[in-house]
Amino acid sequence: MSAVRTLEERCVDATLLLALWARCAQDPSQDAGDKLRQMKLAFLAAFRLQEERVRALTLSFYRWRWGPLSNDVYETWGMLEAAGLVNQEEHFVFTRAGERLARAFYDEVLRDEPNALVRAVIDGVAAEWQPDPSTGALLRSVYAMRVRPLGSEQELPIEAIVEGTELLAPMPLGEARAALQIDSGWLETLALTLSPGADVPLRRAVEDFRSGRVRVG
Repeated sequence: MSAVRTLEERCVDATLLLALWARCAQDPSQDAGDKLRQMKLAFLAAFRLQEERVRALTLSFYRWRWGPLSNDVYETWGMLEAAGLVNQEEHFVFTRAGERLARAFYDEVLRDEPNALVRAVIDGVAAEWQPDPSTGALLRSVYAMRVRPLGSEQELPIEAIVEGTELLAPMPLGEARAALQIDSGWLETLALTLSPGADVPLRRAVEDFRSGRVRVG
């Protein structure tokens, strides 16, 4: 259900999500949200970027038990934890290195004028959800969103879409009016920071999520 991403895309996705989750937390070193919250924030950002026809996140999502789910986000969590940027028990917390990277990426990459559209989406999601750290409110809001599943002409509330239905796939570059711009120095930094061997056992993590072995709310 996920498109194959290059290592560069995986590193960029992980860092952009790190910046998003930092902006959406009141204090990321204390509480950056649980898996459900971070998953739904990632979906909101990816969905709104596609609405703006901006290619920045190359994530795929499908409908599952608690709304949109992405195996790619599970990969991201594994990369970030293995790189020492976040720690996760019931909720994620950022390490000092994670906070530094999120802040630097926002200030040095997203503040660049060519990335104004990407920054506007990240800031918009943060403005809406940073003041409300509860997972439940975010879940209810996402369930009520109307989306057009892949291959369908009908727009439906997410809560009415059948489990397993594909909701979102990476936007082809040729269909985008803008794309995230990152210079070679930053790409090298991300490749060195986010080891390609950093994945957690993806299948077990996804099965835990599907079977209900996560805490809601």
